Amino acid sequence: MKNSIDAYRACAEGGLSATQAAERLGVSKSAVYVAAKRYGLIFARDYSRNCEAYRERMKALNADPEYNPLVMLTAAERADYDLCVSKGRMTRQEALASIGRSDIMDCARDLAGRNDQAQLSELNVARDKARAANG
Repeated sequence: MKNSIDAYRACAEGGLSATQAAERLGVSKSAVYVAAKRYGLIFARDYSRNCEAYRERMKALNADPEYNPLVMLTAAERADYDLCVSKGRMTRQEALASIGRSDIMDCARDLAGRNDQAQLSELNVARDKARAANG
């Protein structure tokens, strides 16, 4: 469906973002960008990462255990976890199993639920090596 310049102009002057204009006019976002360039229109910015509301939303999400289960770690556990992931090159579930907190994630439960003591001891050795190399 072709929209006239007036439809695009009305959306731009109405303070809509390109995404909102595309939804209202029934076209793709790229079509709105093409029209904006062609007709010299300026649409409101889409929700930006630089926006204060975005930063507040992400801060709240990161503090939510359902979104970020690592907030349930104590400071010492988080330090060990970070060490295992960065220096020990472990995956999230391996690091959580290594520090004894495999209860945090369902996928980590699968790793610890196998009762594979050899693998768990290997993870602990890797954690200890990472600790020794760091400090």
